[in-house]
Amino acid sequence: MQALASLLLQYWSKIEPALSKVLSPSEFKSIIIAHKGGLNTLIQWLVSHPDLVRVIKIILGKYVSL
Repeated sequence: MQALASLLLQYWSKIEPALSKVLSPSEFKSIIIAHKGGLNTLIQWLVSHPDLVRVIKIILGKYVSL
């Protein structure tokens, strides 16, 4: 999860528009808060949202080889 969280932080500006389209408003708001909290907070968010990890990997896969 640390690697995924690091990639999210690194590519945030590129994937944020896609995330806003595929996540529910409450999920999007919570990932924004986690993003602002930094790496550890983002890792905790990913662990607590395992159903969304696959979606995030698909979006990130457009920018980086996972």
